[in-house]
Amino acid sequence: MKPILMFALVLLASLALIVPENGCTKTGGDPGAIVNPVAGAVVADMVAASLGGGSSTQGATAQMEEAAVFAGGGGFLKASAGADLPTFDTTIVREGSNGSVTYHYEFHYSVALANFGNRLNFNYTMSGTYDAPRISSIDSAISSVVVTNIITADTEYTVNSTYTRKGTQQSKTGDRLILSSMINGTTTDVKISKATHQINSGTALYTVTGRASSGASFSFVAAVTFLGNHQALLTLNGVPYTVDLAAGTASRTGV
Repeated sequence: MKPILMFALVLLASLALIVPENGCTKTGGDPGAIVNPVAGAVVADMVAASLGGGSSTQGATAQMEEAAVFAGGGGFLKASAGADLPTFDTTIVREGSNGSVTYHYEFHYSVALANFGNRLNFNYTMSGTYDAPRISSIDSAISSVVVTNIITADTEYTVNSTYTRKGTQQSKTGDRLILSSMINGTTTDVKISKATHQINSGTALYTVTGRASSGASFSFVAAVTFLGNHQALLTLNGVPYTVDLAAGTASRTGV
């Protein structure tokens, strides 16, 4: 075989080993493994922010705890336990800064008490922005939250919900990628204290999909275990992170 032809064949074979497949690259150690083109730490920041509390990114946990306040007769409902309440709608703007996170969101709430006051249907949409130390976002969300065990003797409310959040994020770390993302998921049997209106336990499961400014798509599965005291364990594609729910931030566990 001529030397030039041999060189061309070797070059083509080398290129075939490094061409991305579906926006992801192959690992060198395992020819069958797929690596996401977006660092897990960046997605962990995104998920933590989507979960963040009322003093940070106005995420899912902030709204579940807000629903618990309403279930107890607080908030804008001012309803007595043990009584039903027809659907009540209102729009509220929440904005502020905690020193590290600045946020501005408009919420539209649709809230109703049912089942003789023992079930709160708490639905909302939101849109706005947040700016955190490692990530910023322009996004919107829609969620349906159901609170039960309101008038029982239990010391905790039980909360189940669905949640979708989508938007555009700017990572401030690593390659500083711009991400177009969607987070979809559910929370299951989240327990919220009737005394403090804070989450004590429960789980959530989310899928995180989108596309980076590099053009590559990404997909992660995020499993969340709520630990109480504004803490949660996030497992992202098998990698553990500790989430500070009050701050809406994540850090790699054990690192």
